[in-house]
Amino acid sequence: MKQKSRIVSKLFAALVILTLISCCFLGSTFARYTSTGTGKASVAVAKWDVDITNDTNNQNWSTDVKFAKLSPSMADSDSVAQSNSTGKVLVASAVNKSDVFADLTLTITGWKLAFNDQTVYPGATADCPTYDMVYGVFTVNIYNGDTLVCTVAANKNGVTEIKNWGGGDQGRVNLYAEVVWTTNYAGTFAEGWDADKLDTWIGENIASLGFTINCTAVQASELPGNN
Repeated sequence: MKQKSRIVSKLFAALVILTLISCCFLGSTFARYTSTGTGKASVAVAKWDVDITNDTNNQNWSTDVKFAKLSPSMADSDSVAQSNSTGKVLVASAVNKSDVFADLTLTITGWKLAFNDQTVYPGATADCPTYDMVYGVFTVNIYNGDTLVCTVAANKNGVTEIKNWGGGDQGRVNLYAEVVWTTNYAGTFAEGWDADKLDTWIGENIASLGFTINCTAVQASELPGNN
């Protein structure tokens, strides 16, 4: 019986060894099917290329836009407003060479009066007009080429927008401004004032009217699709 038991033990041990060998053989030889491929990928970046200038040669942005000196109209009237303007001056010339469209915005802010005598200014004495009366004489017209697109009252913020703008050099946008002095003969004035008296006070006491022009382009479409 002992000999038979030893034989069984040896056979069992041999079976275990053969099983382990078989597992190693099958695991290393009979693996599942696989295929492999590699490649390179890249994405192009949509170009942003917007030029904004305001000189006549489209070369740079000037921080000091010059208008001609301005006076009231010399035409007389009892009931009709009379106006005189500086004529149009280029304030922004913009071209979008980007792969996407843009919205172009021109703003007018920061109004400021300069005085010939720092002791004489609107509201300084009872003999002086108010700021509202003085500013009420002036407006600024904004043109896209020859088309009037916006009129801004003095001492008010003004916004001109060109939407979904693109097209390269052929899509150049030229924005012009003119300052207008209006003698409002048809207007209503405070006691002791009329249109001519107000014009005269401005001519005697105001050295200049200033304001700030800002021009900004913002992305207005996306790629792919340019929507």
